Amino acid sequence: EKDLECDFFVESIDTKRLIDRKKEILSDGLKRTGFRVSRIDCRKKPERKPKTSDKVIDLRV
Repeated sequence: EKDLECDFFVESIDTKRLIDRKKEILSDGLKRTGFRVSRIDCRKKPERKPKTSDKVIDLRV
């Protein structure tokens, strides 16, 4: 068996119950492949800010 520490991202709207379920599914899958899971941490996905353009378009009609 190989020790494994794992991080994964969750949506900010996910509930604690859903996050715990995702951790359980991930842990079970890794254990079936021969890993011993010592820790699973999760973090919220960083919010994506829309990219703004630095170009200006001047339209004259």
